[in-house]
Formats: sequence, C-alpha cells, structure tokens
Amino acid sequence: MELSQRERLVAGMSEACAEKGYLATSVIDVTRRAGVSTQTFYEIFSSKLDCLLVSYERLLARLLGEMDLACDAVSDPEEKLRLPIHTALTLLAADPISARLLTVEIMAAGPEGVKRHYQACECLAARLQEMRPPDLPPAPIANWALVATMAMRIAEEVMDGEAASLASLEDEFVATVSMMGLGA
Repeated sequence: MELSQRERLVAGMSEACAEKGYLATSVIDVTRRAGVSTQTFYEIFSSKLDCLLVSYERLLARLLGEMDLACDAVSDPEEKLRLPIHTALTLLAADPISARLLTVEIMAAGPEGVKRHYQACECLAARLQEMRPPDLPPAPIANWALVATMAMRIAEEVMDGEAASLASLEDEFVATVSMMGLGA
C-alpha cells in the first residue's frame, strides 16, 4: 500500500510543480493530487524537498533506463549517438509534466536540487565519454558542458510550453555532439 501511495505522491509532486512551480507548490497541493492525507505524506517523505528529490530521481532513472534500452541492440556508432538523444527528446515531449520537473523545477529546489541536476549532467557526460572514439583524449569538461547546454535548451522549450516540439532539436543536438568529436 505504501508503494502505491509513494507513486501517487511522486506523480502528485510532478503535476503540482507543472501547474504552480515548485516554490508555490505546497504539501497540501501534492496530497490532494495523490489522494492521500498529509499525515501519510509525512510518513513517507520528510519534507516537500524530499518528495521532489525522490520524484526527480525516479523520473531520471526511468528516462535513463529507456535510453539504455533503446541503445542495447544497436551497434552502429552513428545510431548509438542518435538513439539516446532521440529517445530522451521523444519521451520528454510525450510527458511535459515530467519534462518540467526534470529540467526546470529541480533547479528551483535550491542547492540540493541544483546538485542533483549537475549529477545528472555528469552521468550523461560519462555516457558521452563512453561513445568517444578511443584515439581521442578524454574530454570531461566538454562532455559536461554539452549535456548541460542541451538540458538548458530543453528547459527553455519546456518553460515556453513547447515540450511537444522537442523532437525538432534532435538533428541539432546530434550534429553538435558529432562536430565536437564527442560521438563516434
């Protein structure tokens, strides 16, 4: 039962943040959307921030998992580069509520939210490094900067209410990664 309530609260946090923004969202906003009591909220989460961070981690894990699944059966280096970008943009476009939490609202959560966002960028930058041709030296700063730039570009579209058009960024992102020699 607690797992179901936890999942509903995670969804409620995403929905409330998409509607009101993290800063204006209250625990009551989240519990109303989840259909659980405030007492239950505090039995599961220690605070609004805790709920947001758990929501972020779950959504990010799902996104990364889908990106990994999409790439598992692909051996062509060009497709290995394009497919995770395509998958991420397609999933975020299909779920603007989650896209907003992952790209915009996490940054409104103060130092801990920014830290989590930077850790996600580091994770994705490490994935880019793995795709880098072996004859090129490591480029951790370039990888991180590219991922962070793409995340901010996605956030801009999401904030402008244009999440549905995220797929239009695919060719530009792939070209930029390729141009920087970060892909195969």
